[in-house]
Amino acid sequence: MSSSFSSVGDSLIKMANGSTFGKGTPPGTEIGVVMEVDGDTARIKPQSSAVCDTCGSSSVCFPSEGESPLIEARNEVGATVGDLVSIERGEAQRIGASLVLFGLPVATTVGGTLLGSSSTQDVTGGAATGAIAGLALGMLLISLINKIVAQRSGLNPVAKSILGRTEVVEHGSQPPLPGTP
Repeated sequence: MSSSFSSVGDSLIKMANGSTFGKGTPPGTEIGVVMEVDGDTARIKPQSSAVCDTCGSSSVCFPSEGESPLIEARNEVGATVGDLVSIERGEAQRIGASLVLFGLPVATTVGGTLLGSSSTQDVTGGAATGAIAGLALGMLLISLINKIVAQRSGLNPVAKSILGRTEVVEHGSQPPLPGTP
């Protein structure tokens, strides 16, 4: 490994000390490392920021220490594996995704509860059964919508700029800490 800006740890420290993280990035912009490139699509591992520490849903993006899902983004800047890039998502995309992700299961659960309680003589049992069925329907619909959205490249996030370069380590292994051999 080279010692100048070569590990993910070094790049994260440099970014954390600059305006790349936190309030220095506009809403809808994330920073990540390109892990794979396939044609005009890049699979990017997002980096947590100071904003993530205050988010109640950060466990969705980062389920356990050091893990994060890969984001598929249009590679408009020609980034290669190891590039540190900014990823942008449109505001309409974020609002629409939030409505689908949170609103649809609530609506189908409420609808199932009302339908279940009014269609049986056991109001409580019918309501519970209807709520479970409605929630399951909502999750199924989210899955179907996700498949449709994934096929439309115009709705995917976009890699907008290359911020630097870093060394990509194998999945599951940790980059060396700065100052360690």
